[in-house]
This record gives sequence, structure tokens and C-alpha cells, in this order.
Amino acid sequence: MTVTNQKRNTRLFVGLLLLAGLLHIAANILHNTVPPHYSVNTMLFCAEFAIYSALLFFWLRSIRVRLLPTRAKSYMITLALLMILYLSLRAYKYRIAASVAGMRFSWYVFYAPMIMIPTLFLMVCIRIIRADRTSRLDERLLLAPATALSAIIITNDLHHLVFVPKKGVTEFYGQSGTYTYRLPFYLTYAWMILMILIGVILLIRIVGSGRNKRRILFILAEILLCFLLFKRHD
Repeated sequence: MTVTNQKRNTRLFVGLLLLAGLLHIAANILHNTVPPHYSVNTMLFCAEFAIYSALLFFWLRSIRVRLLPTRAKSYMITLALLMILYLSLRAYKYRIAASVAGMRFSWYVFYAPMIMIPTLFLMVCIRIIRADRTSRLDERLLLAPATALSAIIITNDLHHLVFVPKKGVTEFYGQSGTYTYRLPFYLTYAWMILMILIGVILLIRIVGSGRNKRRILFILAEILLCFLLFKRHD
């Protein structure tokens, strides 16, 4: 890919991200008006979802084409697929689910990609820094606590160790103000923040490396930007 084409694609990528953000703001404004404009709000939501999905599929194709087969590439492909899953689960919860149980369970499940995405982000950074060198501490060990946190949230109905509903569970679907938090919730967010912070520090170390590493850095920066925008929309 030429430098000109790369700059053009970068501008297009950022422009579409900004457009999706503006659509999200407009949908929220219309949702809070009296009376709410449900049809227009739904159209804006669908347009936003389509933009994010298209960007992620383009991004996934870019990873497959531009990077050589490595463990880091496998992590990035998994990461992109998790982002698509995250978007789909949010769309199901807020626009498709017709039952309280469906809304609640999809809300629990989309915490799994939320936890795994920063974890894989850090794993990619570690893999790039290590290159072909081996280490006694495999970066895949990070998946153990991430999986444990995901499992605790998904099974919250069995123990209420993460979210404690103020009313009966039959009326609980994650609406703000209807539940309280317990320690595992704060541990989950601490884990995600820690993974992102360490990953960003490693990204700074990658800057200035060889040409192929700069290409990987660009892709990782896109991953981080998308994830932060998704979190901003929750």
C-alpha cells in the first residue's frame, strides 16, 4: 500500500468514526425529546451500527492481508471478531430483545468481550515487543484472570456477586439505578484499565521501530481508538 493510499484510508477511517459518533449523539438527543422520535432514533442507531460494523470488517480484512502469519496476528483477528460480537450483543440488548431475561443475559455476556479486548490488546503489544524470543511467562496466561472475571459476570444470576438487583430478578435487566455493585465489578474495571495502560506504555516503546512494526502500531492504535469510542457510548 502506497503512502498516499494509507493516508487516504486513515482519513476515511477517522471520518467514519466521527460520523458514527455524531449519529450516536443525535440519537440520544432525539431519544430524550418529548415525544421521543422512535423511528428516526432507530434509523440513526442502525446507521451507526452499520458504520462500525463496516469499519471492523474492513479492519479485519486489513489485518489478514497486511500482516504475516504470527501469534500477534491471530490475537488481532480474535480481537476484531470480539469487537463485532460486542456490537452485536449491544444491538440485541437495546433494540431486539423482547424479554427481561434476554436483555439481562445479553448485558452480562457483552462484558466478556469488554474484558477480553483490552487483554488481547496487551497480549499483542507483548508479542510484538518479544518478537521471536521465548519467555518463561507466556502472555496467554493473561487469559486466565480475564476468563474468570467474564465467567463471574455471566453467571451473576446464580450468586449476585457483581450486580445486586434492588428488585426481583424477574424485573432486572440492567437499567441504571436498579442495582448496586460489588467488588468483582470494580476488579473488572481495574483489570481493563490496567491492560490498556500497560498496552499504551508498550505501544510507546514500539514507536520508531521498523517499518512492519509501524504498520502494526497503526492497526493497534485503531483498535484502541475503536474500543474507547465503544466504551464512551455505553
